[in-house]
Amino acid sequence: MEEFFHFFAPKFDEIPATFWAVVAGSLFTLTGVYLTNRGSDHRLRLQLQKDRELKDREREMTFRKDTYAAATEAISASMSALSKFSDLGVSLKDVSATYLEKSAALAKVNLVANENTVRALANFGNEFAGAFFHLTKQRMALSVLQEQIAAKAASLIGFEKTRDAMIELMRHHNIDGVQDSRRFEVIQKNYEFEANRIAVAQQEIQQMTAELYAKQIPFAKECFVESTRVSQLIIPMLVAARRELEIPISEEAYAEIFHQTYSKQEGQFDEFIKNVASVNAAAPNS
Repeated sequence: MEEFFHFFAPKFDEIPATFWAVVAGSLFTLTGVYLTNRGSDHRLRLQLQKDRELKDREREMTFRKDTYAAATEAISASMSALSKFSDLGVSLKDVSATYLEKSAALAKVNLVANENTVRALANFGNEFAGAFFHLTKQRMALSVLQEQIAAKAASLIGFEKTRDAMIELMRHHNIDGVQDSRRFEVIQKNYEFEANRIAVAQQEIQQMTAELYAKQIPFAKECFVESTRVSQLIIPMLVAARRELEIPISEEAYAEIFHQTYSKQEGQFDEFIKNVASVNAAAPNS
């Protein structure tokens, strides 16, 4: 190695200064290219990272929107179930099915929601469950009374058929001219017995129907009140969800719209109850 330096050391002095200037310039150029490429690579990595983060956020927001859309539909089905309680023509099984069919969508909210949304959803769920069980208990009592009326009406049909059969026997007895007073007396007693049972059954049905009506009207009002009370809890849940989705909303304005709608619906409902009561009072007693 020393021999190499001893051999080339004198040669360095023979190299012109312009050569060293070219070498230095080349080094500066290469250094500039390296630094430029390094900066470009850094910016490209930052841009790629930013694009990945943006795409991940877009996917997250899309999934969140889809989840909240399904949850909104489930909440609507839940409120529909509460409103159907007062309709005795809809069975409790069908009322429950309306809610249970969509309830799974509410559980998915916990996958994407933040703390405020989860808390609002939990509060809504607790109050909805309380209203559901409370109204179910009262609805069951009305359903039992309704079933008793239906059973009594079915018995009445049987009594009427038997009475009509007795009438037919008496008619044939008179047409045939059979002089069997004992047989006619038995037929007549059977007729009177069935006629009495029909009168009693009709009176019982009338009394039970009046009782059912007297209980159903307040129950319908309570269903409306409970539905409205629970639906108020949708406001904080909706506000929290929209904020997560970065959709502007005024909680005060939305609450005001809701209260105005409720007041109008309450007035319409009270008017409907008055009209039904008037029609029922004007109807002749059977």
